[in-house]
Amino acid sequence: MRFTLENKTLMHKELSLLRATVADKKATIPALALTRLEANGKSGLRLTATDLDQTLSCETTASIQKAGSIALSTKKLHEIFSELPADKPISFERKENNRVLVACGASKFTLAGAKFIMRQKGVRMVTTDGHRLALVDNRTVRNSTELDCLIPQNALLALVRLSAIHEGAVGISCDENHIYFEIGARTLITRTLTGQFPNYEMILPKGYDKKVPFECAELLASVRRVAVLSDAKSHALVLRFTENKLTISAEETETGAGEETIDVPYGLPPVAIGINSEYLTDYLSVIGTGAVSFEFKEAKGAINVRATGEAGVNSYSIIMPLNLPDEVTSVGHDQTNEAASDKETAAEDARESDEVSPHAA
Repeated sequence: MRFTLENKTLMHKELSLLRATVADKKATIPALALTRLEANGKSGLRLTATDLDQTLSCETTASIQKAGSIALSTKKLHEIFSELPADKPISFERKENNRVLVACGASKFTLAGAKFIMRQKGVRMVTTDGHRLALVDNRTVRNSTELDCLIPQNALLALVRLSAIHEGAVGISCDENHIYFEIGARTLITRTLTGQFPNYEMILPKGYDKKVPFECAELLASVRRVAVLSDAKSHALVLRFTENKLTISAEETETGAGEETIDVPYGLPPVAIGINSEYLTDYLSVIGTGAVSFEFKEAKGAINVRATGEAGVNSYSIIMPLNLPDEVTSVGHDQTNEAASDKETAAEDARESDEVSPHAA
């Protein structure tokens, strides 16, 4: 299956309708979160989604090079097309093993995979979905071969399950199109993905001047408690850093609001940051325990959450922030001004007490 779109406009419009009308429900059946794409004839591309109660089918114009059909995540397709430039042609191609390559100008996205780099002095794995990036560098591993490939997501999940019931090292080898994992007496073979991985090195953390240390388990527990009352769609949390405190808050219109405060070693100007609670808990859950560092430059810049407890291993997750209303971002300043006012009042009371005490004696 292969087709080309003149630009993203029509496809994005139809995906928006599908997602809003039938495909963005909390379905218990995984297939209901998918949109079926059918390329037929020379210029017809049909998109269909259903929630079993209603079905919406849309058509858009495309140049069909090879007919076919495939079902893909409506949400993920919509997010990708939302970020593509509006004035460039887009090519869409189904590869082997039902992997999909979406290319637009210099941008190419291979869905559901991770970049794996193996060098003689270490290994690196990177994955991204456009809103966040996770990277692990392990410099304690030594290898006799070098490798640079894209591993499918399903293979990684299978590798996690197999490694969990195996004690010892995992052997890795490859040929032109496959990678082999030897886990004890078990061997997992998977095809590598084709396509170009995004240039992730451009957004690797550099020059973050605000770094706040946390104990991972403590931060994770607080985030999970407050996230219960976050918005069901955005999963938005507000992290307010003020003097020696972090206040985590969330609000859901129909349910209520939650707030929790943690003591932290922070002495810089106050700042309020919006973040997706699921992105944060995904990373912290993997780390589990130990020290982590929350790093940023400004409220609207990328956030770097980094594990700091294991020597020779560099692990972090870069998360793009959520936009916050102006009245929310000003709260930190208001709280700081109130705290400063309280200190001044306390100081004045102390001076008055000193002046009165001699006479009292």
